[in-house]
Amino acid sequence: MPLKDRNTIDIITKPLPGDDCKLVLLIVDDGTVEDEVERYRFLIDKLRAYLEFVGSAEFRNKHPGIGFADVLVRVLCKVPANQAIQDMQTIGPKGDSRNRLRLVFEDYDGFVDKLKLQKCSSRNASAPLSLLSQGFWNPPSNCEELVRFPGSPGTCC
Repeated sequence: MPLKDRNTIDIITKPLPGDDCKLVLLIVDDGTVEDEVERYRFLIDKLRAYLEFVGSAEFRNKHPGIGFADVLVRVLCKVPANQAIQDMQTIGPKGDSRNRLRLVFEDYDGFVDKLKLQKCSSRNASAPLSLLSQGFWNPPSNCEELVRFPGSPGTCC
């Protein structure tokens, strides 16, 4: 999903082995925004939308018992992130350490390779990866849902 699409939570999934969280929200920076200042602004807007989503009643209803500290936002970058983007570690209201989301930035292709190598649990036969390369994700069974942010067109998958 492009960074410009603020109204879509790209992917909600369970954590990978080694992730210190209960839920992972993915953002795909597909590399279509070439201007670095514009890219940074779009990313901040999208991260704010993720923050609003995790604080929403809809999120609490779908994911009871999971709070801000339990969520990791993984940003997958097709084009390497600049230093200003890489320096971001959390996002949330100033002075409010409880309502912050942790951020991790990863190379898109490296992440895809990591998924290909990952052995799936008995619940998952394999991690299918026609992933994102054509702008779509064929979610593995551990992927909970692809959602639209409240108020956006379309329906939840």
